Parts: sequence; structure tokens; C-alpha cells
Amino acid sequence: MTIKTHAFLATTATLVLIALIYYRSNSGDDSRLRKVMEKTKDLPAAVAANPVSKPEAKKSEVPKTEAPKTEIPEAEEPVVPVKTEKAAAPVKKAPVETVEKPNDDFFVDQNLVINNSFKDGLRGWRFWRTNEENGKKLIKAEDSLLSIKGQINTLMGVAQSVKVESGTVYRLSAKVRSKDPEEKSFMGARLALYADGQKEQQVVWLYKNKDWEEKSLTFTNRYSGSATLFVHTGYTTNAAECLVKDIALLPENPFPRRNVCSFNGDFKDGTKGWDFWHISGTEASNLIERTSGDYGSCVIVKGQPGSRLMGMSQAVSVVSGAVYRMSANVKSQDVKERSFFGARVAFYAPGQKEHQLLWTYATKDWEEKILVFTNNYSGKATFFFHTGYTTNACTAMFKDLSLIKRN
Repeated sequence: MTIKTHAFLATTATLVLIALIYYRSNSGDDSRLRKVMEKTKDLPAAVAANPVSKPEAKKSEVPKTEAPKTEIPEAEEPVVPVKTEKAAAPVKKAPVETVEKPNDDFFVDQNLVINNSFKDGLRGWRFWRTNEENGKKLIKAEDSLLSIKGQINTLMGVAQSVKVESGTVYRLSAKVRSKDPEEKSFMGARLALYADGQKEQQVVWLYKNKDWEEKSLTFTNRYSGSATLFVHTGYTTNAAECLVKDIALLPENPFPRRNVCSFNGDFKDGTKGWDFWHISGTEASNLIERTSGDYGSCVIVKGQPGSRLMGMSQAVSVVSGAVYRMSANVKSQDVKERSFFGARVAFYAPGQKEHQLLWTYATKDWEEKILVFTNNYSGKATFFFHTGYTTNACTAMFKDLSLIKRN
């Protein structure tokens, strides 16, 4: 067909459709058509609101998304910034805390050390771990002081022999300072007593300090005869010159004494007089027990991991101003070399710091520790022992606990 024919047919169809609509609109059936037109006149707006081609999804089909939770908790109280002055005065360093020196009336005023303050040079002393030639170059006694020019990784110092008695309690002490102080720099000065059949009793000054620092150690000697007392440097990789004075080895005064630990410090009567501390019930019975052997009687505390404190305690009556000696014997039941142990015996009274004996590392042998202190409280105090300063499990054995008052 030609283009003209197509146009003619399209025009004819259009005229027929118009005539049909005109006929329907004027017939009795036009009411149905009007109803349809009324329903569809708002159709574009309805389609825009609810498109037929995109049905609304059910709510259950829409994935839920939650707002991210903050990982930083809000502060309960606002943080107040600290004001700082622009030109602050230099802060003086606090004096180094030294070991508390017990009252001397607890010990006989009879120093066993000859020429302890080096007022007479090196009289009574001999060179230790060095020959005389090097000793005279590096070790001198002048102005009532001993000077040791410590060399790198070289033990050297002076020594002398002293007479000691088995079963006697002694206090070993000295004052030490550095001649070339550097902050937190190692010095490694050491004062020690060696006697056959027992470990060395020692006092150590680890760090350099420009001020005199006195340290002391109280111990029970287990040997009768001649022992070696010596002081030296050399435990560090750096050279360190130190000064030493007022070395003392004093025996305990044999005064009348009384164990104020209520009773049963040797556990011969089981655990009578003692209460569980920081543990109770069946758990306490399973983890803390009394046993005995050729070493006598003791209490075993099966320390648990996680730095959990637990042990036993008892109340004691004490007097302010009185001097006390606290002591105990402790060993480990499961020794691992250089493993932390954390067994502790302590005395607590209100208004003062706790006095303590601490066994830091595990030891397969019984190790006695002694502390002499002046109490500053009258009334009931707590005497206790426990484990729990380590993250690992450690079984500790305690025996011979005593708290003795000087009458």
C-alpha cells in the first residue's frame, strides 16, 4: 500500500471511533462510562503515590540496620584540666626512702666490726677479689670513708673476719652513697656476711644516689665460729664509684621476750587460734591445710592464679612505742627457677604502714626472714600470712611465725 492509502485508512478509523463515542454518550448506557471516567480522573496522582510496577516490600523483608555502638564509655564526671604555671619553680627531689632503723636497745651496743667507720684507714680490713697493687689504686680509706672505684663487671672490695654464734640474731647495716650520681644508673654496691653452712646474708644498693642511704638486715645466724664480712662493687656493666661508712654487725640483746602472737605460732595445735583470711567455707578447707614432717608443723597455702590474696590471720594486742620483732620461715612446694612466689607475712595496725616480710622468689629450702620495728598503736592489731601477689599458682609453706615484744 501507498502512503496515501495508509493515511486514508487511519483517518477513516478515527472518524468511526469518534462516531461510536458520540453514539454511546447519548445512549442510555452512558452512566457506566461516566462512572469509569470519574474513577480514573485522579489516576496519575494515585500511580505516583503507589506505582504498580514497584510493589511495596514487606517490613520483614527489609534488613534492619542498627546505629554503631560507641566503644568509649562516657565519663561519670567531667574531667577538670589541671592548671599549670608558666614559670614553675624547680621541684626538689624527695629524699630516698630508707629501710626503717629499729631502736638500738633491741641490740647490744657492741659492734663486731673493727674500724667500722674507716677512721684508721684500712686497719682491720684486707683487699677482697683484687691484689694489693690494684687495691691501692682503686680502693682508699680517707676522711672516715671507704671509696671504691668500681670497674666494669669486676667484683672487688674489702673484707674482714668476725666471730659469730649460732642461734643469735644479728643486724647488719651500713650507709652508702655514690660519688658520681646519675639518675636511675646502676651502682651495685653490696654488704654481705658469709658463714659456713648457710646462705650469704646481704644488703644491696642497686642505684646511684648522691645522698647517704642506710640499709639494714636482721637475720638469725646458724653457724658458730669465724665468718667473713665484706663490702664490694662490680655487679654492673658500667663503672661506678661509691662511698661507704658506718658498717655495723650487732648481736641481739638477750632480753626477756614474749611471743605476743596469741598462741600456736608453730602450728603444733593445728590451726587453733587462726582464722581464714580472704577465703572461707569448703574452699578454704581445700586450699589451706596444716601438715607436719621432719621439719615440724606448718600450714600449706595452695595459692591460686590471678593474683588472688588468701591465707590466715589472728588478732594480737600491741602497745604503742614498743619494739617488736616479726619473723617466719617459708618455702615453696613447687619450685620453678626464678619463678615469682609472693608469699607474705605482715602486721597491720591502724594509723601506720603495714610491716611485712616478703618472699619474692620461690625457694626449695626453708628461708627465714626477720623484721624489727617500732609500733605506734595501742590496741588490737592483725598478724597474718598469705599468698597471691603473682599471676601464677604457687604453693607456700609457713612455719615458726612469731611476733615478739621487747619487755
